[in-house]
Amino acid sequence: MPTRTLTINPQTLPVGQTIFGPMNVGNNSSARIVTDRTITGALNSLTSDSTVAVMIQTSPDGATWKDLCGAMWVGGIYTSRVGQLNSDSIGTGDIDAAVTRVRVLVTVAGPSSVVIAGTVTVI
Repeated sequence: MPTRTLTINPQTLPVGQTIFGPMNVGNNSSARIVTDRTITGALNSLTSDSTVAVMIQTSPDGATWKDLCGAMWVGGIYTSRVGQLNSDSIGTGDIDAAVTRVRVLVTVAGPSSVVIAGTVTVI
């Protein structure tokens, strides 16, 4: 199956849940989401009171969904030995052959909305 990419143009996500996708997947696929922390209103411009929980979910039929992998991203500026963290990402290993679709559930928590931009890629 060819690589498929869903572009998430900058958008303001309110506190609560937002779903991106679903996207079709094939055998031996994997999925990844990458977001930009640096745009105005994104996590780098907020405090640690703001969080974004990301869960990659899979489905064999488009009706029932199972959590596959997730992460919690926290607002504020973070640095490592290589410099400032400007993006967040999470990806899966190979997705079970019975799976036909993948989606990303994003949950914003904290005092305000969060601007998100990035990509969801299925390989």
